[in-house]
Amino acid sequence: MLDPQKKSHTGSFGVLFQNALKYYNAGEIHQCITCCDIILKSDPINHEVCNLLGLALFADGKVEQSLGMLQKAYMLSRREDYLINTAEILRRCYKPNEALALLKTVKNQHTQNFLFNLAKVYTDLQDTQKAIECYEKLIQETPHDYEVLFNLANLIVETNKERAEELYNKSYQLGLTEAGINLASLLCKHDRIEESLQLYKSIESAHKNRNSDSFYFNYANALAKESFVNKALFKQAKAYYKKAIKIKNHPFYSINYSQMLLRFGFFKEGFKYAEDRLALDIIPQILKDYMLHSHDNIQDKDILIFHEQGYGDTLMYARFIPLFAKKCRSIKVIVQEPLLPLFNDSFLYMPKNVEFYSKIPQDGFSHAISLLSLPYFLKISRRDEIISMLPPIQTNKKNRYTRIGIFWKSNFQSPLQRHKSIALSLLLYSLKSLKRCCCFYALQPDCDNNEIALLKKSKIDNLGSHFKNFLDTKEALQELDGLITVDSAIAHLAASMGMPTFLLLHKYHDWRFSTLEGENLFYRNNLYCIRQDIQYHWEKPLEELQKVLKDI
Repeated sequence: MLDPQKKSHTGSFGVLFQNALKYYNAGEIHQCITCCDIILKSDPINHEVCNLLGLALFADGKVEQSLGMLQKAYMLSRREDYLINTAEILRRCYKPNEALALLKTVKNQHTQNFLFNLAKVYTDLQDTQKAIECYEKLIQETPHDYEVLFNLANLIVETNKERAEELYNKSYQLGLTEAGINLASLLCKHDRIEESLQLYKSIESAHKNRNSDSFYFNYANALAKESFVNKALFKQAKAYYKKAIKIKNHPFYSINYSQMLLRFGFFKEGFKYAEDRLALDIIPQILKDYMLHSHDNIQDKDILIFHEQGYGDTLMYARFIPLFAKKCRSIKVIVQEPLLPLFNDSFLYMPKNVEFYSKIPQDGFSHAISLLSLPYFLKISRRDEIISMLPPIQTNKKNRYTRIGIFWKSNFQSPLQRHKSIALSLLLYSLKSLKRCCCFYALQPDCDNNEIALLKKSKIDNLGSHFKNFLDTKEALQELDGLITVDSAIAHLAASMGMPTFLLLHKYHDWRFSTLEGENLFYRNNLYCIRQDIQYHWEKPLEELQKVLKDI
């Protein structure tokens, strides 16, 4: 917070100073600077005018002149509020250490804005605890300052959800709309969708001319979540994503919008918006000058395809490679190291002009494209086009269900790991009644000591402890009759092999596992999707799993 210090002045210069303050507060910076210059020509040691001019110069982008004028104001008066203003400018210039050093010279810590600005400096320095301590002191002094309440809520929202909700609500009631938006987003995140949507609707009604991209984006996210159970909300969610993107073309807006479009089967538009993810600097530096564009002619060209995101994405999108390979002379496909033996050994339908690597070669290609961009480049627009592309790995299906693999924990590096994974103890308890007719085998390569003990107690072998790569995983799956798994790469692998795969899905699962007309888009009838009704609660999906397994 910058403080121009409103003080009373008399005479013509007093009127001019008041005009300068009005101009500054109205954002008419050049007029403010002109007024200050006129005053200082006659009164060059007026420290209040020097302070105001310093702030106006900063607003005009003249940082060095601004700092010089603020230093002059301080030297003339020794007022510590001018030091606080200087520190805030240093912070805004991404110099938090310099700002902190200057604030530590302030003797009177009750000076206006001292604690507030100090808290922001600590926040920039990622010293969250000290920032929280500053805001807690401020709340004691000014319990109705909505900015203080809002900033503190932002700092504790991941560690103290209940308090953050309380602070956001109070800040919103005091008039800060952004606090209401953050509160609605928090409610949505914790699956209180109905409350979230009511709050968004209330904010929209109160601010009909609101032109906030973050508001429409977060509102659209809540609507998209609710569309899992109420498909009628798709149209409104679509409109709000488009509003957000029109105001600010941010890649995350397009990514979330594309996920919803693809979930509802709008493939052409969905794959198009998904391309905006490339703006997130995910292209390997060495390939940036080689990137393929949708209008490029690739006939007789040598193309490099690089992997992106997780192992499951690489397995799933590999089905588009054969069609793409028909259009060019040769293809080099870069896959993750653990997938390379599998790709070299087991992939069917791959043309002879396709080679697989785990590292980018130095030459041998003229253009590059992300594996996840293939459906957009191929202009995939219909469900039947995706279904016609067979999974790239095929084995013979088995008609018995006596040897079942289990996999309960998603990749720990996934930001959704907590949402996707299920406690091994809960899964084993639900399978207890089936042990008379089925033998279960764990396929988890990263068991902790507690899980190892649970498996031993249940007399279940962990085949996954010996896996070095996905070829090992595939060979283990070939000896089994089916797989029970959470959302992880092994689900894609097993379903690609034609194996009955019982997939336990978290409530707001990825679009790749959605169904249209009762059939999964990518794996057809190989995949049995069992979805949560309540976030983090697996009891009902596990009951359904028991019923399905008993029926077959």
